[in-house]
Amino acid sequence: MKRIRIIVFSAAVLLACIQAITAYAYTERNLLTGKYSKEDVGQMLIRNQKWVPYPDYSDRSGWDALFGDLKGTYVKLGEQYLDYDWKVLKATDFLEYERSGARIEGPWRQNAQAVAFLLMAELAEGKGRFLDQLINGVYVFAETTTWSWSAHTGRQKSHRAIQAWDDPVFDLAAGMAANLFSCVYHFMHEEFDKVDPEISRRLRHELKVRILDPFLFNDSFSWMNRKGGASNNWNPWCNSNALLAFMLVEDDPQRLVDGVWLSMQSVDYFLNYIKGDGACEEGASYWARATGKVFDYLDILSLATGGKIDIFDNKLIRECGEFIARSYVGDGWFVNFADAPAKGGDSNDPFMIYRYGKAIDNPIIKGFAASFYQEKLAARDGALDGYGTPVFQGSSTGAHNSMNMFPPAIMQFCSEFFCSLRGLDIRKELSAEKPSFTHPACTWYPETQFCYMTNDAGMFLATKGGHNAESHNHNDVGTVSFYIDNVPILVDAGRATYTRQTFSGDRYKIWFTQSIYHNTPAINGVAQKDGASFKAAGASFDPARMTYKADISGAYPQEASVKSWVRSCTLGRDRLVIKDNFSLSKSVSPNLVNFMTWGDVDITTPGVVRIKASGKSAVIEYDKRKFTPALEKIELSDPALSNIWDKALYRVILTARGTQLKDSYIFTVREAD
Repeated sequence: MKRIRIIVFSAAVLLACIQAITAYAYTERNLLTGKYSKEDVGQMLIRNQKWVPYPDYSDRSGWDALFGDLKGTYVKLGEQYLDYDWKVLKATDFLEYERSGARIEGPWRQNAQAVAFLLMAELAEGKGRFLDQLINGVYVFAETTTWSWSAHTGRQKSHRAIQAWDDPVFDLAAGMAANLFSCVYHFMHEEFDKVDPEISRRLRHELKVRILDPFLFNDSFSWMNRKGGASNNWNPWCNSNALLAFMLVEDDPQRLVDGVWLSMQSVDYFLNYIKGDGACEEGASYWARATGKVFDYLDILSLATGGKIDIFDNKLIRECGEFIARSYVGDGWFVNFADAPAKGGDSNDPFMIYRYGKAIDNPIIKGFAASFYQEKLAARDGALDGYGTPVFQGSSTGAHNSMNMFPPAIMQFCSEFFCSLRGLDIRKELSAEKPSFTHPACTWYPETQFCYMTNDAGMFLATKGGHNAESHNHNDVGTVSFYIDNVPILVDAGRATYTRQTFSGDRYKIWFTQSIYHNTPAINGVAQKDGASFKAAGASFDPARMTYKADISGAYPQEASVKSWVRSCTLGRDRLVIKDNFSLSKSVSPNLVNFMTWGDVDITTPGVVRIKASGKSAVIEYDKRKFTPALEKIELSDPALSNIWDKALYRVILTARGTQLKDSYIFTVREAD
């Protein structure tokens, strides 16, 4: 995308230079339950699935109109599963999580993918060819003890990986299965009944005992936030799927109202918990599963009430939507703090982004969605995958890349089925939308302490303050990411494939979570510490000087012996200048300043680090009198990292020659001559 330097801020920029609020701020916004009562909900809900904006299965003309020229594509996608060999989820697959920490989710994902494409194909064709395999899919999931993943079954009372048959866990996977199978039930139960009524009865039972009852009566799942605590993407993601299941399956009037109301209370907690500036602290590639799922939830709630429950005009909802556009660098790269990957993020679907922009009538989001969509189309590998579906670079998905397809929408894990139908609704509109997104010169999120800057030379800078207990946290207070012409120069590694260790007490023993593997200093040789109390102070942004500044000393433990460490980042016309002003109470070990990069890295010239990455050459200039350079090569074998950064990342380690109590360090990053 062409970047034009214009001064455009999120509304939050009006709060620039205000110091950040505390880490666990909670504001009683109550955007849903403060505006609507439970009695209102009972009166507003459209009963008996009359709210569903899609044809009945038997309405062939309706489905033909919806699928249009994609009808044949979806039929072909379904045909590959007519002889599908359903995968077995073995008990040892779950035990493996306890034994080695490996998450074996492949069989679940493949079976869910099969059901999704069989259903889509049957809705498209309407001849019953896919019915038997759909029934098989229903029974495969019905006979499986849990719809949860092994990494999450520990949320049951036993806290073990083998799921108890009478203690179902409602996790992300169970929620996605609920989305998929509530759609299967809604669209196909009459056809199932023609074969044998027991099929629909069994499916309805499984949805009740695995999803609806736990949601109503089990308050132990932390994502519901019924007992308070931190909140993250699990909340809106699970709630959106629970809401859909209630609206498509529940026929008891009181249980329906109770379920919808509980979901509104829960989503309100998430909207109260997040920062008011609209930033997603989990990172841009998690936006679709946090803010995006808030949108999906509100979309379903609006449909279910005939538009009577609608908060799309709320300022926070608008600010949250714009974050994904402002966090996009270009050529597939997103600003990636915490666990978010730097590239990819298949869940960031231009169809959903466009629907969000349309719902709030926001030209920034709609223009970005159109630009992002056109980039996706242009970046395809140059061929269709044999099923009429474009194949795209950087896809991390499974068989035939079918989860990364355009059009009509990404079917994340092939189970967000209702979202894919919503994508079908607007595919022609999105295709016709003029790509109009131009990146703003700067965006400042004062509460979350994210700051983005660009210049006319094609440079993009992302900085952060914050604290070290953010969702999916890495110890990265004060880090920077820097790009030249959409090529990362100072990088954030992201994360490797999730294992048991990722979310255990040993999380910060993993290299990519540690501050020394971010673009941060080790003060007196000491790295940052995890926890909400380890945070930046005095974070501010000066748009006139294009300078972000924060004291990051609070992110370090006592043994760092630091009084203050003020890091400022200034984006000039053709360079980035990072300046560290510090004061120590004592000096016991040399300071280390770390820079993460990739490609070909050369430190042989004193005072200069030369970097060649993805066809772009850059240098990091430092005072050779003050530092001794070293280079650590980090071999990458995990595809979650190597698919982005190729074979290796590099840590440039600049070790201070002196042990001054007070000093200033200056680093300049620019394109090579």
